[in-house]
Order: sequence, then C-alpha cells, then structure tokens
Amino acid sequence: MSDSPQRARVRLVAAFAAAAFTFLALRLDAQPAPAAPGRIVKQIEVEAPPKADVGRIRDTLRVREGDVYSPVAVEADITELYRLGDYRDIRVRTEPFRDGLRLIYHVEIRPRIAAIRIEGEYGVQEDKLLELMQCKVGSPASPPLLKVDLEALRLHYREQGFLYADLKQEVVPSEDGVDVVYHIEAGPHVAVEDLRFEGFGDVPLEEVRKVMISIKESTLFSRGRFDPTLLRSDILAVREMVRRRGYLNATVGYEMIFDDARERLHAVIRANLGDLYRVKSVSFEGHTVVSEEELRATMRVHEGDAYSQELLDKDTEAIRKLYGRRGYIKAQVVVDHRYNTREPQVLLTLRITEGPETFVQRVLVRGNRITQDRVVRRDVSLLPGDIANADEIDETKRRLLNTGLFGSPDKGSADDGVKVRFADTDMPDRADVVVDVLEAARGDVGIGASFQSEYGLMGNLRFTLRNFDALAWPTSWREMWSPYAFSGGGQTLNVSLTPGYTYQDYRLGWFNPSVWDTPYSVGFDLYAHQMNWPDYYDEQRVGTSVTIGRTFFHDLALSLSPRVERVKISNVDDNAPQEAKDSAGDYLRNSVTLAASYDRRDNRFFTTSGYRVAADVEMAGTAFGGDINLLKQTAEARRWWTVVEPDGWGKHIFSAGSRFGFLQRTSGDIPIFERFFMGGLDSLRGFALHRAGPVDPVSGRQVGGDFLFLGSVEYEIPVIRDYVRAVSFVDMGSLGDNAFEFGSLRMSAGGGFRLRIPYMGMERVPVCFYVATPIRSRSGDERELIAFTVGTMFGF
Repeated sequence: MSDSPQRARVRLVAAFAAAAFTFLALRLDAQPAPAAPGRIVKQIEVEAPPKADVGRIRDTLRVREGDVYSPVAVEADITELYRLGDYRDIRVRTEPFRDGLRLIYHVEIRPRIAAIRIEGEYGVQEDKLLELMQCKVGSPASPPLLKVDLEALRLHYREQGFLYADLKQEVVPSEDGVDVVYHIEAGPHVAVEDLRFEGFGDVPLEEVRKVMISIKESTLFSRGRFDPTLLRSDILAVREMVRRRGYLNATVGYEMIFDDARERLHAVIRANLGDLYRVKSVSFEGHTVVSEEELRATMRVHEGDAYSQELLDKDTEAIRKLYGRRGYIKAQVVVDHRYNTREPQVLLTLRITEGPETFVQRVLVRGNRITQDRVVRRDVSLLPGDIANADEIDETKRRLLNTGLFGSPDKGSADDGVKVRFADTDMPDRADVVVDVLEAARGDVGIGASFQSEYGLMGNLRFTLRNFDALAWPTSWREMWSPYAFSGGGQTLNVSLTPGYTYQDYRLGWFNPSVWDTPYSVGFDLYAHQMNWPDYYDEQRVGTSVTIGRTFFHDLALSLSPRVERVKISNVDDNAPQEAKDSAGDYLRNSVTLAASYDRRDNRFFTTSGYRVAADVEMAGTAFGGDINLLKQTAEARRWWTVVEPDGWGKHIFSAGSRFGFLQRTSGDIPIFERFFMGGLDSLRGFALHRAGPVDPVSGRQVGGDFLFLGSVEYEIPVIRDYVRAVSFVDMGSLGDNAFEFGSLRMSAGGGFRLRIPYMGMERVPVCFYVATPIRSRSGDERELIAFTVGTMFGF
C-alpha cells in the first residue's frame, strides 16, 4: 500500500532533520561545545602528545582562566593555533567546573619531516633544489607547503630548460615522522638555438624581442630559455603591440621546431600584418573652453598619419593637461573609433567632457612627523581660492624635492618622497590639494675618512642637520634627546672637521632659507682652512661671512655677503714661481659679494631636466679695510635633458654647461692665490689639480690667469638603476690674462661612474671614478689619467 503524500512529506522532513542533526553533531565535535555564554572560565587544559610544545600552545591562547566564556574568542584561538602550522587537528570541549567552565583543548600535531630525499635522474644540483623548498628537515609536514614546494620545483625545471621533466612527490611514514621523497626524471635539456621573426615588416624587431619573455635565445653564457606556459600571453602581447602601431587586423602565430632528440629548439614567430590603417579624420566634440585650433596644436596624431594607439594615448593625456592648466582638472577625453569599410582608414572623434572650473578649497599636508606644517606650506604654489591649475601640482612637487627635506632613502631617486594631488570634495567645483611627504633623514653624521686623488687621505668628522630649527628649544632634559628638539624648521646647521696632510678644513655654518616664512634668507659661515700646495707654498685662511638674501618668483635668488678673512702665505718653495715668492706674507682680505642665480632644475640633488644660471661679483679693497684690491666676476650656466627613460631602469641624461671668470685689478698687483687656476675633478678632468695653464718660464710652474673659461658636456646612463651610473664626458678650458685666448684651449675626454648608496643619501655621490685623457694640451701641463673620490656619510 503506497504512502499518502502527507506521510511522504513527514518522512522527508524527518530524514532531513536526522541528516541535519548528524551534521551538527559532527560539526560540534570539532567546535567548542555548547555552553552558556557569560559563564566564567575556571580552568584550561591542553590534551596533546608528549612531543607537543604545550607552553607555546598556552602562550598562543588569548582566552585566560577567569575570563568570561565567549565562543567567538575560543574560535579565534583555534584559528591562531592552526596558523602556527604545527597542528593538524584541534578540538575544544567544555565541561562544568566549580560554578563555571573547564575548557579542554585537544590537539594533534603534524608529523615532522625526518628526511628529504631526491631520487631519479634529476639533472640539477641537489643543493639548489633543497634551497627552493620551504619545508625543511625538522619542520611540520604541512600539505599546503609541500604542494607549494612541488610547484616551485616544476617552475625551476621549466626555467632551466627541462620542458619534459616529470616530478612526483611522496610522503612516507618513518620512525621519526615522515620522509618526503621526490621522484624526478629531468628529461632532455632544451636549448633555444635561435628565435626568428617573420612577416613583421617595418615593426622594429628589437621592440618585439622585448615583449617576448617566454623565449630567450642561447648566448655564450646561457642555453637560452623556453617556458611554454608563458608563450600564449607573449603572443597576445606581441599582437597587441603590432595592432597599436596601426596594423589593426594583424594576427600573430608561432612554430616551435625541435630536433629528433627534442634537445634543440628553433622558434619562429610569424605575423600577418594586413593593411596599415591611417587616420582619415580627427574631430572634436564637447569643447567650449578650449578652441579646436588649440586642441589640434596639442595633438601629434594628424590626418594621413599611420594610426598609433601609443601616440593617441599621449594626445588624450596632453589634452587633459591642457584643460588642467585652466582649472578644469576633472575633464575627461574619450576616443571614438570608426573604421572605413572600404579602405584601411580610421575616423577618430575625441569626445570631451569638460566638467566644472575647479578651485582649491583646502591644502592638506600629511606625513610630516617632524617638519612643521608651515615649512611645507611655504613651498606649495596653490592656495585656497586659487584656480586648480594642474601645472602647479608639478611645480609644488619640484619645490618640495629641492628643499632636500623629503625623499625615500631606499630608492634610486627622491621622487617618491613627495606626492601632490587633487582630491574631490562635497562640492563639484572645489578640490583639496593633498601633499603627502616622506621625510628624509634629518641630517648626516660622518665619522671616518675619505680619499681624493687630488688631496690624498683626509679624516672626516661632520655633523649636518638639514631640518634644523634654532628656536625649537626643548622644554626638558628628556626632550633634548628626542627627534623634535631643534628640528622641523627647514634650516641647515653644519659642523665639519676635516684634517689631512695636504688639505685641512674646519667649518661651522648655519642657513635659514626663509626667515619667518618670508622670501628673505640669512646665514653665516665660520671657517679655518689650510692648503699645502706642493712646489708652491702653504696657504692658511681664517674668516667669517654673513649672507643675506631674497628670492623672487621662487627661483630667482639674490644675496649680499660681506666677508672678513685673514690670509697667510708661508713656506714658499725655493723652486716656486716668482709670483708665489712675491705673495708671501699676511693679508687682511675684506670683501662684499653680490650674487644672483636662477634655478629651474627639476631636482637639484639628482637633476634630470631643467637649467641653472648663476653669476656673482666680489669686490675687495682698502675701502673695506683690507689689503687686497680686486674685482672678481664669475658666471656659470648648465642645462640638463632627459634623452630616454627605459621602463623601470632609469633615465639617460645629457647635460652641457660652461663657467666664466674675470679678474680685474682696481689698484696694485693681485697676489697669485687670488688668480684663477685650471685642472682637476671640478675643473678640467684629465689634467692634475691646478696644473693646466700659463707657466712661469723660469720655474716651469703654473701661475694662473685673470680670465677663465670652462665648458663640459656629459652623457650619463644608469647601470644599476640610479645607484650606479656611468658617464662619458668632454671637458674644455682656457686660462690666460686676456679674454678668449683660444690658442690656449685645452680639451680632454673620458668616462667613469658615480655611485649613490641608499640610506647614505641618494643626493650625494660618495664614490666617483673617472678615467680621462687630454686630447689638446700644451707644454708644461701635467696630466692625470685617473681621478676619484671616496667618502662616507650616514643619515639619521
């Protein structure tokens, strides 16, 4: 007799209830047993094998005796125990105990790995395979980590060219735990004999090679590489690159040709380019603020040109920047493509959504832990109420980087130290300027030695605070040693002691670039200097100077510097020129210097573009109470260009510059130590320090000149990002008593490298090494093939 539908439903519900009850019973067996929340945990026990570290288990638990029982807290403890990786099964049960609860943690440990064995013809050094494994002898045999190890070995074999390697992993119980056994048959080692490209037409093959990462050809030091798992993505990337160059219907395929032993591979990448599409028309929609003539002048894609998605992307970005300079920072540009069905032509329509004209609402400064807000804000070129000009974002970043107060110590350049952006607000026509800074080291301390080929070995004790504040006095002795004492004002305090055999310098200096956040600056310098010139004389200078300046338009700086200095010339060599003998004695040298500079470098510590022009006039004489009468004028200029910037590598930089010096007598003779000299690291490489120029006919020694011209061009490229950079250069110079004595022109050429070390200040170059040779010289010049400097400095 068949059951009625009602009885069938009852049986179905009962079966479902029984199944649910069984599931809950099994689940609750592995979870905290039901107990009334709110009861007190009176006791905690751990049931574990003898080898388990019970103390570590108890230290991991957050639930303690005396706590109010919470199932959520117990569940969190179970999760933390599993994260240790030592346990494979953890269960918790509760029992009534002394008007409260007893928690019992039942823990089963994973077996330990007693040995790792590799069997078969594995073709790779066993030590290398063991290094790739996360699981080591003595560690828990965690199935997820063992799976990761197996995949790591398979990837390594593919990278090494063993395309057909067979790897299996087995976990075998042993007396002390388990043994992990790898059965490996490496198979043939495939070498990539050659990689050919066919059908690519005018597409540069070097660019195609850069896209291919799955196949690398054999070289003198490598058998090449082929990873079939990456081949498909490479083919798609090559096709995308070709289509972005105007071959919109291009297809790309491949053929892998192996020899009979499957040990040698000949790879062929074939392209069917199809027709090259050209731009038939370019039109604009939605523009009211910017005229069509301005938009077309911004574009680099024009009618009749081959279609290029790369140039089109740059054009849309340029249009957004064009709007951004006028305050329309929310402007959007969408490109609509239409294709001619009869000819390979593209009709482009750029639809512009201008958005509202936007104004600055607030300036928000973040990340300045020590630097005072006002120090950051005085270099922000946008103020509340200003039009949100996108160009001023870049200008603000440039100004802040040039303070030297911000920068990432472990990067190849300081660019990551400052980020400036617009942020939306509740009002569509208002935006906040957000300035995120990463403070560089507050200063440097150097204790050690440095060596220069020109001056020899020198001791060095230097203490520099770049973010000093003379008015930030500590309020207690304890605060005296905190990072906030005398810090955060953007001033510079420098104390340096440099003893050496040839060169000695002792200096105390202070400079405030913005007095009370105004355009005015002030500073002073106290120094004692001694230089022993071989075959000439010993020169000692002790003096002080004060500098008062003002900036205009942020980049133009004017300064006035009175100086009081005592100069002593002694121990004149018997073979020195007569000019040196005539200059022996003590002098009081008082002077006033007027200086001007215009600096538009993108980063004055690591310049990649921009220029700097500077000039100064120094007047010394009896009118200021001194013994030396002269008028010294100098001028210099240098320009930097970024030639190319390979992705993720560094910039190629070309620079050219020149320096001029004029010395005029106002009355009497000018002593030799005031004249210009030429030769050395900062002057004319390839010639010894001060050993190029006019010579005394009797002694054969250089006597300097009243006119100096120096010029140089450099090309600098990254070797290891910006940490190690190679440089090639050509230097030239002329020195004499009359302007433009081109008959005395010297020239040299050479190369070398510059080393910057993270956490020692990327803006400094502690190691320079140059090899240069003169290509135009005169008799009496002394050559110097190698010039270098090595120093140490650490930031804090």
